[in-house]
Amino acid sequence: MPMPTGEMLAALPDFVRNDVLCQAVDDARMTGIIGGPVRREVRPDGSGDLAACHIVSPGNDIEITTTTSGTSSSDAAEVLVHGKRARLEHLGDRTEVSVPVLPGSESAQNYPYGVRPILSIKQRPGADDKVTAVATAVLEAATKPGPSIPKDDETRIPPRRADPTPGFGVIGSAWPQITWQLCTILADEAHLDLQAAEAKFDGECSIESGNVRTYARSSEVTSRDDTAHFTETISGRPASRDAGGITVKLTDEPAPTANFAATGPFPPGFDYKAFTERVVAKLVGKG
Repeated sequence: MPMPTGEMLAALPDFVRNDVLCQAVDDARMTGIIGGPVRREVRPDGSGDLAACHIVSPGNDIEITTTTSGTSSSDAAEVLVHGKRARLEHLGDRTEVSVPVLPGSESAQNYPYGVRPILSIKQRPGADDKVTAVATAVLEAATKPGPSIPKDDETRIPPRRADPTPGFGVIGSAWPQITWQLCTILADEAHLDLQAAEAKFDGECSIESGNVRTYARSSEVTSRDDTAHFTETISGRPASRDAGGITVKLTDEPAPTANFAATGPFPPGFDYKAFTERVVAKLVGKG
């Protein structure tokens, strides 16, 4: 997975968040912090409180995730982690550190829906130096200089150019980056003005020009049974087509998918089939 930069760690979609966190710190550094050999597993969203990147080594059990709020216990101590004020708490044999990813954030209250502004690290048995070292390593890897979380105005954000990541496309990006990538793909492939795009924070973009309208949205498939509806193949990916446009499975997992459509009349020579092939190729990082 591509690593987020700037504040984008706080806006990763549920279906990739813990995968990204599990890949943030390489084995050599993680082993140096907690000992080894290191084993990792991703507990996907939907696992309740267990949803996290789970890392184990002899004598260590660590969970890494981002959350909407950190510890509020009056017993928590204030510590400095990667230059950020964090809160450290001991609960029985567990030590937990909560680090704000965004400036001055203690909860998701003041941010768009879907933002998880707190990095949470839990370790059993507890060891202050280890849990803060893991948090530091994650932040160093996943918050290198980059874009800020855009201001949310009824979910709309300013459009900007953002090319899909080669080899990944929109997969693994944070929600606003997915939106910017979708807008860029639609503008380029339908020959429309990017600045005319209506961009939304949670992975949705539409562009209108005259009577031509294009639309794209990235989302999750809620059930594996939905795969039965993907009866076509576009640029090597399973796809379905209905009145709402074309929906494409971007990976072999239930999520994510992307739905897109374009309606005309189009200019002479516009090849809709070729348009769909190019869009899908870019969505998965092959364009």
